[in-house]
Amino acid sequence: MLMATASQTRLKTKESFILYFRIIRSVFYIVIITALCFIPLSFIENRSFCIFYNLFSIKCPGCGLTRAFFNIVHLNIHKAFEYNILIIVLFPMIVFLAGYDIFWIFTHRKPLNFIEKLLFNRLCRRKI
Repeated sequence: MLMATASQTRLKTKESFILYFRIIRSVFYIVIITALCFIPLSFIENRSFCIFYNLFSIKCPGCGLTRAFFNIVHLNIHKAFEYNILIIVLFPMIVFLAGYDIFWIFTHRKPLNFIEKLLFNRLCRRKI
């Protein structure tokens, strides 16, 4: 029986960790998409989810983004702009990054995408 070297063990550990991370991200995207489709707008529109606003009663630049995101998903574009105009920039960016990440998860096995490189750069250099 051959014994695995330390570098082979480290490589297998890193690859399995990255695989688990990709599975978790895939489940996260599925949960988010399901939540966006099935949570009614009436539940979102009457609440403020901003911690800063709830603590200090001062609106931050991100106030209304959750409600705007839900409204734009439900095609209420005018109402989304009323909640927060930053949705013009953030919605396409989030959709692009999530789409790119989902595409990468299901089409590439070995190489890391830029999200994984940011998170695993230290893991790749460190010896386990």
